[in-house]
Amino acid sequence: MKKTLLLVALCAAFPAAAFAQTGVLAHWDFKDGWTGSSSLKPEDNGIDCVTPHNVYPEGLGYSWSTNDSEDNSRYGANCFGSWSADDCVIFGVDFANEAVANVSAINFDVGNYGESNPINQIALRIWKNGTEITTSGQFVKNFDNGTSTGTWTGNPWTASSDTTFDVSSLGINSAAGSSDSYEFAIFVTDTDYQSNARIALDNFRVIGHVTCVPEPSSAALMGLAGMALLIRRKR
Repeated sequence: MKKTLLLVALCAAFPAAAFAQTGVLAHWDFKDGWTGSSSLKPEDNGIDCVTPHNVYPEGLGYSWSTNDSEDNSRYGANCFGSWSADDCVIFGVDFANEAVANVSAINFDVGNYGESNPINQIALRIWKNGTEITTSGQFVKNFDNGTSTGTWTGNPWTASSDTTFDVSSLGINSAAGSSDSYEFAIFVTDTDYQSNARIALDNFRVIGHVTCVPEPSSAALMGLAGMALLIRRKR
């Protein structure tokens, strides 16, 4: 009987195992034939407490093709054109109440795409629950990964197309009991670009750590289930 009571107590204290993941928390890949291809949808991340948003181009036109940028094809990714200073490409994630999370890095592919007016500088800005948490010029990337002309020559995808911003200093966190939404926006900051310039973007990744902690109501139900099972076995 004492052993049964001890096991019941343990089940009540630790009724459900928390799910933890370190690495890519959300990924957007527009390769033809994959989940979300020919759209701006995220890949399935398999994490119940982290929900990626659809990619949203603010003020931009876009198109996609059938090849992935990681295969070094200039036809890869989503191509966003007609940039102005206020235009951006936005992707983001929602952390649910049961998420204990932090984001350490943002990674994506970028390349000039099929125009004679290349863009050579981009910036990352971040919002938490609708309020910007970055400062002007905090995360800027200069890149020179080839330029293609109006006749579609050249290859914009080189080693420099794989871009990572270390955002660990911002404290991008979410605590248990707090629902938080983060948005990550890519802007063009190159002063030499013109309105018909285009860049290709692909393979957005939100990188960090998350633990999905069971909510108290779920924990209580699991504890009762464990208690009932032990009582039944005792009988």
